[in-house]
Amino acid sequence: MTDCTKLFNVMLKQMRKTIYLLFGMQLLAALVITVFNWFSHNGMQVYFYHLAMTDFLPQWGIFTIALSFLCQLILVTIIIFKMQQNCTSQTWRLIPVSDTNFYLVNLLSALISIIYLAVLQLLGLICIFGLSFMNSSSFHNDFLQELHQDSQLISWNGAAAIRLIELIGLVLLLVIVSLLVINLICFCWQIISAAFNGKSNGVILMLLWLLFLSGIYRPLLTTLNFLPQALNYPLNFIAGQDMTGVHSTVSFLLLIGILLLAINLYLINKVVEAKANN
Repeated sequence: MTDCTKLFNVMLKQMRKTIYLLFGMQLLAALVITVFNWFSHNGMQVYFYHLAMTDFLPQWGIFTIALSFLCQLILVTIIIFKMQQNCTSQTWRLIPVSDTNFYLVNLLSALISIIYLAVLQLLGLICIFGLSFMNSSSFHNDFLQELHQDSQLISWNGAAAIRLIELIGLVLLLVIVSLLVINLICFCWQIISAAFNGKSNGVILMLLWLLFLSGIYRPLLTTLNFLPQALNYPLNFIAGQDMTGVHSTVSFLLLIGILLLAINLYLINKVVEAKANN
């Protein structure tokens, strides 16, 4: 347990600089876009729901939200690369932990890194919109109007709190399953490449890759079709509306996640070999 804890801390520490860099770039990029939009004669109209945001600070907050998904996508791409690099690194695999524990720690550090960036983004938005609330009268009025509408939609009781937890759990399950699917694809491609190394040319490998992608296309499409409308309308979900298929979706994702995790653990223990990379 001590070795796993140390390994987790080291992996998370490696990602921290990247997380801070991405978060800083997100805030800076949103600020630059806001400045250009503010001083542009043909600046775009910025809206908060259906209400126009005309002051500087609220626009900065809206553009920061708009860049959040892109920033998370870049982080996930970097995390996937690092996860695969760690799994196939002889240096990492020399650490006195089992391959199973190593993979679980690797997966957990990846998930915590994504959550860590999300928390930083949330805190940054709270600060920006807090300043907006204090300094912008238009945003102050618009925010109170939206809060009033939401309070009429949602009755904040125990049931609403449970639905909020379910929504957060659903998002986390989606992230975990996505990481497991991409891990499985990378492991399979590594196995295929190793099996045909020196026995085939790049054309055959590319054909195998296309065949593999076509094989997983329909299962992935089926998984995406299980996504509930709650992700598009979170307030309606918390209010108890648009809940069709939510519990079945959670159960389905949990089952798929357990299956993918078992397959990945088998592959990393029995098939995937560490390479001479640091």
